[in-house]
Amino acid sequence: MDYAFDAPPVDRELLDFAVRLAGRAGQMSAEGFFGGEWHSRRKEDGREVTEIDVAVEEFIRAELGRRVPDDGIFGEEGGVTSGSSGRRWIIDPINGTTYFTRRVPLFSAVL
Repeated sequence: MDYAFDAPPVDRELLDFAVRLAGRAGQMSAEGFFGGEWHSRRKEDGREVTEIDVAVEEFIRAELGRRVPDDGIFGEEGGVTSGSSGRRWIIDPINGTTYFTRRVPLFSAVL
């Protein structure tokens, strides 16, 4: 199969950054899961979202903005941020929010 993309190539340094960023996002989620009080609410589409979801996505967006400011972002909580580089990051800050809100440790950060 031939996959043609207009995105810039991914170099090892950028991949390493993404892995570290996903790890830090996962750590934030775990800290939120095991510690402190947090609240959830229903989005317009009926799905749950927590304060932790929003905080993790804001963190990821801030880090991406510092590292790759010309890249686009599609985040589950924050929507679309246009970019000019041809690369787009997809963020699901807590994949498995339903489990998270029910205190079942089956969730992940997706970047």
